[in-house]
Amino acid sequence: MVSHACVIPENQSVYAHLAALMDVTIVAPATWRDALRAAPYPSERLPAFTGHWMRVRTLGRGRPQRHLSLLRPARLLRERRPDMVLIEEEPFSLQAWWWARAARRRGIPYAVQVAENLPREFPWVVRRWSAKVLGGASFLLARSPRALEQARQWGYRGPSTVVPHGVDLPDHPVASLPTGVLGFVGRLVAEKGVTDVTALVRDDEALTLLVAGDGPLRGHLEALGPRARMLGTLPAGEMAALYAHVTLVVVPSRTTPTWSEQFGRVIVEAQSYGVPVIAYDSGEIPWVASLTSVVLVVEGDENALREEVRRLAHDPTRAASLGAAGREGVERHFTNEAIAKNLADLVRSR
Repeated sequence: MVSHACVIPENQSVYAHLAALMDVTIVAPATWRDALRAAPYPSERLPAFTGHWMRVRTLGRGRPQRHLSLLRPARLLRERRPDMVLIEEEPFSLQAWWWARAARRRGIPYAVQVAENLPREFPWVVRRWSAKVLGGASFLLARSPRALEQARQWGYRGPSTVVPHGVDLPDHPVASLPTGVLGFVGRLVAEKGVTDVTALVRDDEALTLLVAGDGPLRGHLEALGPRARMLGTLPAGEMAALYAHVTLVVVPSRTTPTWSEQFGRVIVEAQSYGVPVIAYDSGEIPWVASLTSVVLVVEGDENALREEVRRLAHDPTRAASLGAAGREGVERHFTNEAIAKNLADLVRSR
């Protein structure tokens, strides 16, 4: 399992469940960096992961499509002798090319991730290696139906497989939902709808806001004064406390020419705690909503968003009902345990 996302322990959870079913080795960067942390940070192993854990030096850390493991994949594959290589990287990334090439040369089947759901123009050399990566894949870790369609437009001709991101279902939902408290989780950037959230709270004095995240538009929310509590970027282990103190979570993502919501992890995370979600019908959110209980609003319709938030934020009975339905949907479709079982079946079938 090759994945830069696995520098974060919570992203290893699905592979911890997979390791209960088969022998799993994770190859992850020793350190990484991102927009939310000023300095590089070390990768950490999830205690529940019982497989083999490899932290490797990485060139281009912090660049999801342009980083490269500083080791010889062919040598590692010869030593480990895996039956399958799972590449949790986009097919147009350097890392996918590097590992897929080694797997092909060793005659080892591999799968590659596709989360990208928008057409992208690449230089000819990237188009060439991406087609090579997709053409040799036994199956895809397609994170949504639209991502699968995009992979087919890039030349993939293999089986139709959707392997979404997942969450670990908490043992119990939140005990009760308060009234009039919105939750917002994510990067504080324009495409995440920060200005829409700011307007919601500014225009309704009965609403308050809890924010988990950071970014360049932090000042917009801080301008709300004491009605917006800024928690910063919270570790995964502290998110439960946020969900225990909000009525609902709002996800007003906006599509840009270069980005569209690829999944919306916060949506299934919030619902796993029994917290309802109101979201724009942006990117893959309608697909997630079709399997859970998200209240959808037409993307960019701020008036409709305001009305839906007002109705739900001050109706704890309806909020609790929607939250319970959302939790049931997550349990059926988006738990790491269920996804790991599906992934094990795909690996065995290749």
